[in-house]
Amino acid sequence: MKTLKILLIIAFVMFSGSAVDAQNDENGPPKRAAVPIPVKGTMCISEGIQNMPVAGTPVTDPLTGKILVPQLFLLGTATLSGHATHIGNFIVGQSSMTGVSAHLDIGALLQGKIVFIADYYGSITAANGDQFDFVSSIVIDATHADPTDMARGGIITGTYTMTGGTGKFVNATGGGVLNGVIPCWDIEGTLEFSR
Repeated sequence: MKTLKILLIIAFVMFSGSAVDAQNDENGPPKRAAVPIPVKGTMCISEGIQNMPVAGTPVTDPLTGKILVPQLFLLGTATLSGHATHIGNFIVGQSSMTGVSAHLDIGALLQGKIVFIADYYGSITAANGDQFDFVSSIVIDATHADPTDMARGGIITGTYTMTGGTGKFVNATGGGVLNGVIPCWDIEGTLEFSR
């Protein structure tokens, strides 16, 4: 009976040690799947630094030569302010976007609307100094915007995609939609931190 108890104790110790070894892999903690986390926030243009010409402008009447739409510009580079979940307040001097291209939507113009389609890339520096990079494709309906600044007051819609980052945003992925009235817009999407 005493021998049986000793054998049971030895078997118990061996099985418990194996279970601990399986949990303590030498390659680090167990891997967990990345889970999309909802992100919501607001982003605003703080300051425009440089203009980007809108392709397709000016538009002239082919019969009369009269200029129907003058040469137009969107912000080529702008600093950004704002805040979002999992990011906090943006560090303004270190958050910006730069235009890649912009053009006038001729189909919308034929319907009496002034609509720009543009692509941007940028970086947001979070409150803790970590940074993430993004690309964005946007549409700005400037039909009822301020005539002295065609984009200000324009209705903005579009998408954004995270393309990399530093700190906690290294290898993070995500993206979503944006909408609002320039100079500010709301962002809503998801963020996945790498594991």
